[in-house]
Amino acid sequence: MGSGLAVFYVGTTLAYTLAAVAHLMLFYRRWDRVTRELTRCAWILHTGALALLVLRTGRFPAYTVPEAAVFLTWLLVGLYLVYDWRSRNLGAGVFLLPVIFLLLAAGAGLPRALPASAAGPAPPVPGGIVVGHALIALLALGCSVGAFVAGAMYLLLDWQLRRKAMGPLAYRLPSLEGLDLWGHRCVAAGFTLLTLAMVSGSLFAGRLWGSAGWALDAKLLWTLLTWGLYAGYLAVRRYRGWGGRQAAWWSILGFLSAAANYLVINRYVSDWHRFDL
Repeated sequence: MGSGLAVFYVGTTLAYTLAAVAHLMLFYRRWDRVTRELTRCAWILHTGALALLVLRTGRFPAYTVPEAAVFLTWLLVGLYLVYDWRSRNLGAGVFLLPVIFLLLAAGAGLPRALPASAAGPAPPVPGGIVVGHALIALLALGCSVGAFVAGAMYLLLDWQLRRKAMGPLAYRLPSLEGLDLWGHRCVAAGFTLLTLAMVSGSLFAGRLWGSAGWALDAKLLWTLLTWGLYAGYLAVRRYRGWGGRQAAWWSILGFLSAAANYLVINRYVSDWHRFDL
């Protein structure tokens, strides 16, 4: 990462830190204007970092963990700003902005455990189909983040309703029914995208690596685990009528599995199918 890009990256991460703190303060007081301005400023810096990254590398930003973190978090915050502009509701940001900060910080800060010589063969510079596969996988992770945010908001609101002690943030959140539907739609979309990512990846993996060893790679096996979690969520919701708190906890578990695959398996465990640095 060049010095100019590093400055943008660090500045963006610090700006999101301030925005996350401002969102968390909404538990105690109304800082709506300050919170919105901090988030917008952070996203503008983020846009500059993304543009500089694309200009410097000349490729779609999904070939390394920091690149993917820059693109995915930029997209999620952009969607959140549109949501807030339409609804004038900052409640989702209380849970989203800390996740954005963690994804950016972890994406830049996690060291690679294996030296290049100890890992499996690095894939060639990605072509169109590989970029498409990476984009689908990132969008699936974005849906997982959305399901996590909906599940966390559901659990908070449900807890306050059962205690009959409504905090200031509770009045900013959608209804329990709306949050449950939001989480379900995110899981359904993420499951579909994850399935497409797995199918598209399997179509060209053999041609890229020329060996069957990739089929037992840790990243693929963990992806199957995450896929199974989301398949189970959809199955029990459809056939057992699960929803509410059970579905919220399940969506959070699915996000933790997807995040572990993205941040840990890619960097520490996977030999064949990992982001390079």
